[in-house]
Amino acid sequence: MIGTRTVYHEPTDIAAAVDLLAANSTAMVIGGGTITMPRLSDGQWHPEHLVDTTALGLDRIHVEYDGTVTIGAAVTYSKLSAAASAVPGLLGLVASGITGGPQIRNQATIGGAACYANPASDIPTALVALDARLTLHGHQGVRTVAASDFFQAPFRTSAHRAELLTGIAIPAGATANPFGYIKLKRSESSWPLAVCAARLPDPTRCTLVIGAATPTPITIDLALDPEIEHLAPEQTAAVRDHIDATIDTWWFDELGTAAYRRHIAGVAATRALDQALRRARAQGGDQ
Repeated sequence: MIGTRTVYHEPTDIAAAVDLLAANSTAMVIGGGTITMPRLSDGQWHPEHLVDTTALGLDRIHVEYDGTVTIGAAVTYSKLSAAASAVPGLLGLVASGITGGPQIRNQATIGGAACYANPASDIPTALVALDARLTLHGHQGVRTVAASDFFQAPFRTSAHRAELLTGIAIPAGATANPFGYIKLKRSESSWPLAVCAARLPDPTRCTLVIGAATPTPITIDLALDPEIEHLAPEQTAAVRDHIDATIDTWWFDELGTAAYRRHIAGVAATRALDQALRRARAQGGDQ
């Protein structure tokens, strides 16, 4: 039961939505509602106004002429999974394996997940790994923010209070690179304890983005031997040592301590890198 007296709004254009957010200091945007509604019901959140994005036309996926993939903020995980030919493979993989099952995948939105900025979430890590840029509409105009700058702290982004996230753009180059993605969690229904996306921009380097185990996604660049096909034990140890030396702040909550997340982050990273190397070999064999 929702205890707060809340006014529901369903604007039909972005300008009207922004006006509502600017005029009401307690207004809250609702996308799929999978995060908002439970917190309204249990009394954690008390907005006086809800601004629904359903009628704003933000549920579309476009491939631009230059290969950039633009994803509306209200696109659901199911829609991402279904658009396999357009959506980057990494993002499609994340969407198909999201915690919560079909009921969450059919309702939750990529924009909602990004704005919630839960450290123990797949989407922030995936967006940073794909060099995504997020488009925000406000009274001061439209601006774009790199995903690496958008996620500023646990549950906090660089979006201003009266700004509306409308879309996410992923550059063409990021969609073509071999990738790996590993998520470690306690059970099928739990939030991740550690995630890692590995992307190989070229045969001599790897970009690792580690999340869920850290307050915000952390990017680590590694040099690679172009002849390497998989990680040997000593290389696995070296990658884990490098991660341990690079990251000095680890996330913790009721699901796992900082020390535990620190340990399994290295496991996720080396598995993701091995996965990316296997995909690179497969792509090479097809050429």
